[in-house]
Amino acid sequence: MARYLQMLTQKTPSGDVIDHLWKGSIDIHIHFAPDPGTRRRWDGYTTAEEAHKAGMRGVVLKSHHIPSIQTAYAVQKIFPDVNVCGSICLDENMGGLTEVGLESLIANAKMGCKVVWFPLESRFSHVLRPNLAGTGAYILDDNGKMLPIIDEFLKVIKDYDMLLCNGHLSYEESVPLFEHARKIGIDKMVATHPFYDCLWNPYTMEQVKDLADRGVYIEHCYRECLPLSGSHDPMEYVAAIKRCGAERTILSTDHAQITDDSPAEGMRAFIAMMLQLGISESDMELMVKKNPAFLLGLPYPIPENEDFSKNKEW
Repeated sequence: MARYLQMLTQKTPSGDVIDHLWKGSIDIHIHFAPDPGTRRRWDGYTTAEEAHKAGMRGVVLKSHHIPSIQTAYAVQKIFPDVNVCGSICLDENMGGLTEVGLESLIANAKMGCKVVWFPLESRFSHVLRPNLAGTGAYILDDNGKMLPIIDEFLKVIKDYDMLLCNGHLSYEESVPLFEHARKIGIDKMVATHPFYDCLWNPYTMEQVKDLADRGVYIEHCYRECLPLSGSHDPMEYVAAIKRCGAERTILSTDHAQITDDSPAEGMRAFIAMMLQLGISESDMELMVKKNPAFLLGLPYPIPENEDFSKNKEW
């Protein structure tokens, strides 16, 4: 009830303001079809097509099961005005945190992969849940020190100027991961939807603030607020933005389940909702345009006649 009373006290944003922020926005967290794990409504082509229609600047295609760089490469040719980025998740089915996984990361980095997620469905606290398989990836040894091979993964991420996301790692693992990444010169780091209960133990506000103070960008996702995905109170996002600062925050959708609207429409809805809850236009500009542009290595302000197809020659 408090959430709705808060919304009623805010002035409804104009469509022009919403669309101005929507145009040129970047969504770094979009799932796509086909997917062996779950049914999804939007594939790489239709995701980019809707982003193109909306005038969005970029999207990152994500799969828990396969690297997405080749899909992104092909779709980019069709929509040269949308920066369609590939990514890789370091789960067991892609080699995990092993020498095999490291070779997979290197191969994808050479092809232009932009985003790396540390383990998601195969990380340790995930597989403690009933009916989830996997050995449980854990990046620390018995003494709480980071495993030596993790340093090799981070070196690749730095050498290829990739975006490091902690995936579904615990806070206890994320702190040494991000701290070591920062020490070797990585400044593009994201804490993936840290309040979401898929993390088994969602991060506290103090933990989120601690990561932001360490130079990590905090990601909030629209889908977690939807009824079929936990009905997370968006006022916690508002509180986190005020606590951590918009300059350390990005907004993504985490779409596209079979029940979702297009990721592009999800981004518009998220922008509208956060404006409704009192976030300023200038802060929104940071969180949906400037900050994700930096994380993907894009210039800001946006150059005229930007053409991304020439960036994906291989």
